[in-house]
Amino acid sequence: YQTQVRLEWPEQDVTGYADALVNDMLVYEFKSKHSRSFWYMRDQREGPSLHNQMQLWLALKILDKPEGRLVYVSKDDLSILEYIVFLKNESLEEATMEELRVLNLAWKEKIPPRPIKDVKDWRNRWCRWHQSCLTQSEYLD
Repeated sequence: YQTQVRLEWPEQDVTGYADALVNDMLVYEFKSKHSRSFWYMRDQREGPSLHNQMQLWLALKILDKPEGRLVYVSKDDLSILEYIVFLKNESLEEATMEELRVLNLAWKEKIPPRPIKDVKDWRNRWCRWHQSCLTQSEYLD
C-alpha cells in the first residue's frame, strides 16, 4: 500500500493527495465524524457526503482506477462505515466536472462562486467565507 498518493490534473487545475492506494487497485479516502453525525448518516441512510464522493472520484479519475472506498470513522466510538465509489458513476462525474468548471471560472474571473443560501446545506453554516461573499456587490439581489 501507499499513503498520501500525490494527485495532479493540470488541465483542470487540480492537485492534492489520496489517503491510500492499496495493491495498486483501490483508492481510499478516510473521513472522521462526530458520532452524532456519523450515526445520523447511517440511520437515515443518507450515504456519504457528495463533496467527499467528488473528492474520491477525482482521485479515481487522476489515478485511472475503477473504484475506491470512502471510509468514515466515528471520532467518539471508532465505529466504521465504508462506501464504494465507482469511476463509471456518470452522475458523480457530471457533478464533479460542473463543480470544477464553476471553481475554475471563479478563479479566472477573481470572483468567488455564488454563496450557498440554502440553510440546510452544510456550506451555508460552516463555510468561513460565506458572510464575506454575501456582502459582495456581485451577489446582492
